[in-house]
Amino acid sequence: MGTEKTYTDLIHGFKAKCGSPSMAWALIRNKCHELKLEVPTLDKIVEVGIEAKVRLSQEELEQIEDLAACNYLPEKIALYLDVDEVAFMRDWFNPDSLIRTHFNKGVLQAQFEIHQKQLEGAKSGNITSAQIYLNLSELQRTENLKKKIFYGSET
Repeated sequence: MGTEKTYTDLIHGFKAKCGSPSMAWALIRNKCHELKLEVPTLDKIVEVGIEAKVRLSQEELEQIEDLAACNYLPEKIALYLDVDEVAFMRDWFNPDSLIRTHFNKGVLQAQFEIHQKQLEGAKSGNITSAQIYLNLSELQRTENLKKKIFYGSET
């Protein structure tokens, strides 16, 4: 067998280490069948570590934040920005990329603003806001515990 490379699919983010994109597709296809998920096409299988060539302005990076805050999928954001979806998704799957950083920032800002408004309502005596805030707090605590158990981290 030749040199193994790591490949990922741009739909689910599954990774496969093997000698070719077609072998990676076969492994990912089997996993998708096992989990009853959509099977990506071969063009959605890309090598990990190859830099994408998506160049975005500061305004477009801010648009990513706004769209992510509204729960748009990365694929839809690529379409909105009129950029190559494969290159955009390749960057998005890289946790250190600007695209991923701005996407995560947008999601976090939206969550913060919602939590902050619920806290303000709870402090002013709104029972519904207090209940929602407590539920949101419990969800966040659960997520932190899961990360601590699985990754040894609370972030």
